[in-house]
Amino acid sequence: MEGETGTTLAADRASLDGSRSGGWGATRGWGHLAGQPPRWFFHLVLAVPTLLLVWVAGLPGGGFFPGLPYVAAIGLLALVWMGRVVAFCHRPCPTPRSLPWLTVAPAGAVVVLALLVADVPFDVR
Repeated sequence: MEGETGTTLAADRASLDGSRSGGWGATRGWGHLAGQPPRWFFHLVLAVPTLLLVWVAGLPGGGFFPGLPYVAAIGLLALVWMGRVVAFCHRPCPTPRSLPWLTVAPAGAVVVLALLVADVPFDVR
């Protein structure tokens, strides 16, 4: 029991001293996400409303209003994407290995818009 209290106090002291070993460090948390481009998890989350929008566009009688919540979700995620890209590009030295991740969402947007404009989801259905 006494050993547990000692380690808890040591971790609390480390976080109070400004040491990053006891809590969220500079490499974890929201600050870490802002310093890197959107990766696979973000694009997976973005794919959900995008696929639902394509599905609604393929429904007979599917129009603007049934797809409006998905368009709003995609718009919100696009703002998050832009914020993360700006934060990533303002880093002192962005890693070249992370740069291809910046093209995934815009390339997907071009493909989805081309499919919707050509009315491919409805024709496939």
